[in-house]
Amino acid sequence: MCLCQLASELQSIEQADIQRSMATNYFKDVIELRSKSILEDLRQLSSIFRTAPVTVLRNLPRCLPAITQSLGSPSQSSTFYNGILLGDKHPVKARVLNDLGKLYTVWGRYSEAEPLFEQALAINKELLGEEHPLIAHNLHNLGSLYYYQERYQEAERLYRQALEMNKRLLGEQHPDVACNLNDLALLYWVQKDYSKAEPLYHQALEIKKLWLGKEHPNVARSLNDLAQLYSSQGVYTQAEQLYQQAIAISKRSLGDNYPEMARNLDNLGMLYAKQGRSEEAKALHKQAWEIFEQKLEANHPWAIRCRENLEVLV
Repeated sequence: MCLCQLASELQSIEQADIQRSMATNYFKDVIELRSKSILEDLRQLSSIFRTAPVTVLRNLPRCLPAITQSLGSPSQSSTFYNGILLGDKHPVKARVLNDLGKLYTVWGRYSEAEPLFEQALAINKELLGEEHPLIAHNLHNLGSLYYYQERYQEAERLYRQALEMNKRLLGEQHPDVACNLNDLALLYWVQKDYSKAEPLYHQALEIKKLWLGKEHPNVARSLNDLAQLYSSQGVYTQAEQLYQQAIAISKRSLGDNYPEMARNLDNLGMLYAKQGRSEEAKALHKQAWEIFEQKLEANHPWAIRCRENLEVLV
């Protein structure tokens, strides 16, 4: 089974259920036979990390053990790291280091993620110089790691570096700039610096509409983010309108039984609960829970939060 097929399968399901032995044997073949297509294999492996939903990424440790065995530690003497196939300063090696760092960040293995991001950044700087979109991407990912570690000042510094670099290199209306703006806004939101977060969320939303159209799931996510911001400030009428817009777009673009849709329902339910609209809140949480129960594992953060929201109201 080639990585291209594996990536396609991972994208098509909500929970990865790939046979451990099949994945392990494939990667053993790649490593031991020094496959002539190794660069393409690694590029396709990277595509899994970039495109698979978070629910899949959280399950990759049990589904693809060979990835963590062969790429999991720079100290291991695998052919990927010792330079036999790629060399110490190969751009594909930098990409795999970066993508594995993202996986470790998702899994909460922060101390292992940081040196991987730093190595990827160092390789790319040596190959590409100080100003390049890939450098901005590496900086942003390292900033995200610091965000998850609550190292907010360090995260802000890197987010801003990445944002300004992408503006210079790609232009102020580029999708990567929207991503930078959105995550910087989230950083300010968690610190309750709402006046800084709001304009950034609006800028990100407008860029997404420009590139993706008004009916895209990413636009719904931005509307959801803005609604959360207004809800946090007690601006309930505006928050409700934005949640309802996000739900409508999610329904049209993804369907009625998608986890993103359920998350929007759960968020609107939380807003109604804040306003004392308990019956409306309970109905929305139940709708959301029915979707989560079908689509996500019970220990998924969205499912846990929804279950807790329901328990409070019962």
